Order: sequence, then C-alpha cells, then structure tokens
Amino acid sequence: MLSRTCCFLLWTVALLTVISPLQADVPQLLNYQGVLTNDAGVPVTTSVEVVFSIWNDETAGDSLWSEQQTVTPDADGVFSVLLGSVSPIPDSVFAGTSTYLGVKIGVDPEIDPRSRIVSSGYAYRVGTVDGASGGIISDSLIVTDGAGDTTTVQPQRIVIRGAGGDVTAEYSSDQMIMSSAG
Repeated sequence: MLSRTCCFLLWTVALLTVISPLQADVPQLLNYQGVLTNDAGVPVTTSVEVVFSIWNDETAGDSLWSEQQTVTPDADGVFSVLLGSVSPIPDSVFAGTSTYLGVKIGVDPEIDPRSRIVSSGYAYRVGTVDGASGGIISDSLIVTDGAGDTTTVQPQRIVIRGAGGDVTAEYSSDQMIMSSAG
C-alpha cells in the first residue's frame, strides 16, 4: 500500500510540474534598446523624454498603446527600457496581423517609418489561449518538450506521453483517477 501511495504522489508531482508552467503569468513587458545621437552623430548622454507607442500601421493608422519614459543613455548613447512598465500593454494590442513601434524623442517628431514588431512581440500573447475564457481551455492543448515528449491537456483529462508509456489523469469535482500504460 505504501508503494502505491508513493507512486501516486510521484505522478501527482510530475503532473503538477508539467502543468504549473502552463499557468505561469507572462510578463507584460517588451524590452527595447536604442542608441541616441545628435545630428552630428555624437552620442547623447543626458536624460531625455521618449514617447513609445504601438500602432496598427507603419505610417498612419490608430495608436493601440503608448507611454512616456525618461531615458538616460550611457557614455555611448545606449539605452534600454521595458515597454509596458509605465502603462501596461493590453493583450489586444497583438490581436491583429501587424503592429508597429513608434518612437518620439523629446520635441522631435516621431521617427518615420515606424518599426514593425515581429515574433518576439507576438510571443507576448502566449499569456492567453485563443478560444479560452476565464482560464478555461475549450479544446485540446498539446505541449511538446525538448525530448519530443508531449502532454495533451483536455477538459477533465490530462495525458502525458513519454518514452516509457503514457500516464493519464482523469478528474471530476470529487476524484482524480490516474493510470499508466506502456
């Protein structure tokens, strides 16, 4: 009996280890780095106000998000900011097909053209699953690790497939049944 209880606890820990990262919050921040120089190409090393904004078009369109930050470059004019640290970036910003980052330094006009935000920005959206609401997955979710092992998460059922066989956990409001095959 002790052996069966120990095995159950080990499988429960294994399941929680796999499931927990799926529920982790995605940081609502984007890293942005740049170099500030004056018209002569000399690095700017004093603090300056910069407005960052995300748009749905490269040159016109609608502003989907913006925030202002004070940027303090180093001796080479290099600076780094976390976009979203002043004004959170909503998930809806990356719901379209293309978004563009606008940067306005001090009193100068916004840099033209805007820079297209690609895969890294869209990875931001991993905090939600399309088709889910209120934290409920409405269809299967398959996770594959580096070794090629997959985990399939379905409503009321979790299957972990590995080289040694499958482990299945089925649950309802009052019980969890675990089984293995392989």
